[in-house]
Amino acid sequence: NYLINLKRFIHYDAFDESLNFYIKIVSYNAIIYPHSNIGGAVADDGGVQTTETTAANNDTTNDVTLLPSTPATNDAYYVGFSEQFSRCYFNISTVGVGTWVITWEYYNGSAWAALSNVSDGTTGFTVTGINSISFTVSSNWSTVTVNGITGLYFIRGRVSSYTSITTQPKAKRIWI
Repeated sequence: NYLINLKRFIHYDAFDESLNFYIKIVSYNAIIYPHSNIGGAVADDGGVQTTETTAANNDTTNDVTLLPSTPATNDAYYVGFSEQFSRCYFNISTVGVGTWVITWEYYNGSAWAALSNVSDGTTGFTVTGINSISFTVSSNWSTVTVNGITGLYFIRGRVSSYTSITTQPKAKRIWI
């Protein structure tokens, strides 16, 4: 998977700087997928939630805190968007080193539940670069308020098991 700056291929005067594209190469043919900034990003450290939406929508290295410096079970990272989505991209700038398990969940209208058919290209925030989390969209996925952010469909990567950490995982950007 690669992100390509299309300004190199499109006449600059006609290029809209707010557009980003995800390009997948399939049998030497380029398929272009537009991607969007997320509507909400929240780090949860022991129930203390910090909104990181601005950080998650820019390219500053290490300004997105995927896990606390000392994680605990049930710490989480939330990603929200105005529409249901089946894939989320993380540009991880500092890989996490340690022993933990991330469980990906969605809100079903009354509780958080495990997402189905999850493919975690970040391997629990331990792979550098641009990787995706993909999953099957559930028919009962509902919007939920997270740290005062309303009207979005959130997923969360929740620490379901934790043993140790040597390096805290951080990212520079998250997209839908």
